[in-house]
Amino acid sequence: MPAGQSSPPDGGGGSGAGGAGGAGGAGGGSPSVCFAFRQKITINAPAGAPLGYAVAVEADHAAQVAAQHSRADGQDVRLAYQSGDDVEEHHRVVDPESDWNQSDTKIWFRVQQTIPPAETDDGYYVYYGNLAPGPAPANPNQVYSFWDSFDDPDLEARGWTFSTIGSTATGSAEVVAGHLQVSGTTGDAWGGNDDFVFLHRQVSGAFVVDAEVVAVDPGTNAFPKLGGVMIRQSIAPSSRNRLMSPVSANVPRTTSYRLADGEATAEAAASQGNTFPELDRLVRTAAAVQAFFSLGGGVWFEVGTETTFTAGLSDPVLVGVPLASRDLAPCQAEVGWFRVRPLVSPEPVAALSLAPPEEGSFCFGAQR
Repeated sequence: MPAGQSSPPDGGGGSGAGGAGGAGGAGGGSPSVCFAFRQKITINAPAGAPLGYAVAVEADHAAQVAAQHSRADGQDVRLAYQSGDDVEEHHRVVDPESDWNQSDTKIWFRVQQTIPPAETDDGYYVYYGNLAPGPAPANPNQVYSFWDSFDDPDLEARGWTFSTIGSTATGSAEVVAGHLQVSGTTGDAWGGNDDFVFLHRQVSGAFVVDAEVVAVDPGTNAFPKLGGVMIRQSIAPSSRNRLMSPVSANVPRTTSYRLADGEATAEAAASQGNTFPELDRLVRTAAAVQAFFSLGGGVWFEVGTETTFTAGLSDPVLVGVPLASRDLAPCQAEVGWFRVRPLVSPEPVAALSLAPPEEGSFCFGAQR
């Protein structure tokens, strides 16, 4: 594939439903599979990259499809790591905002060996050119820290907890037709104490959390908070937190934050209209959090500035999908997918070699 390059901090995934993945790439695969082409991937890691870190590489997959070198559905595109004579296949997923057969297909995979700061690793290869390769290993939870595309209705089994926070909030979270549907009749996430509903899970360390909001029902209030993402220290109503959420046509979206338990809440808003799907993102590094949104095309807008929590954030924190109707009238948000991935800054950059792809018969054994 012609060379491409990743752009931090973006992300994506394939199909599948939640569950934390390990650092390696276990899964199925044929006893031996061969490909006609391969191209080296080099990861440059200014701040290092730990084992299991998710990185992305961009490639002109459409050009290879047009040349009849690769399948349009990407099933023959495989990711492998070579250490000495050992070649091992690993899970790879295409970004949910990307796709196969595009000029800028974005492919995510995990680092298989720790990369020290200011060093590179060029042991990765992308293989293609087998029109009947069998199923590719493509479990998003073997690439990201966590991924859920809400194909399975059992949220609790995948580590989710639903909480009503405050004295008047009621609501529910359920999977409906492949989407997460969060509904609530609540007060607001505002002031010194919150009253809202929250579907959440525990996460530690530095990370990027993203959610795709596909549809909303704002109810009767002009300023509901309709899904998106929240980082919160605890389920106490007074807990420090920050969220990034669609609102309504009045104020299309907001990032609100309480920097210390029980203190007043502040916010920054952003326009660009209410267009769905909308991607909402929070980036956490130690005690600092940034908020972003995207309306697609890989273009992200920061809302407000980086905030630092007065007393820090203690691991684990809660991350998830918030909903607040504000006036005790019903509202609803639908989420298409939710992802968490680890973060180092600056992020490692993965790029395909500028050299022409190697041609031959490249074979390796079952993925393990």
